[in-house]
Amino acid sequence: MKSKISILLFILFQAVLPMSAQAQDNDDHNLVIQDIFLQKTPDIDYKNVKVSKIQFPPGAEAPRHMHDYATFVYVLKGTIENQLKGEKVKIFEAGEMWWEPRGTVHLISRNTHDQQQAELLIFSLRHHH
Repeated sequence: MKSKISILLFILFQAVLPMSAQAQDNDDHNLVIQDIFLQKTPDIDYKNVKVSKIQFPPGAEAPRHMHDYATFVYVLKGTIENQLKGEKVKIFEAGEMWWEPRGTVHLISRNTHDQQQAELLIFSLRHHH
């Protein structure tokens, strides 16, 4: 089961890479793949992978929260200020991502721009729906 999820995540991550990270030579169709992120996951049997897109209007922020599932977060557009409990505040731009283990308290998640929308693609590893 874990290998099927790993393959699914690899395919999904390749699908969302920005065009600058994936180059295709139109003459001979050679693809260039750039690794962006590697994270060891807990050795548990995830039942579902849910993929969601979150849109942050200019200046918007999410309230403090915690998930009962692990997540990979990929910034599709814009810039996000992010802080997980026990970590320093970090800035993530389009094409970057982070990992949130199950049960992590998310202190800050904010669009840093006051005129541009930010978008996140969330891959949630869940035990249930």
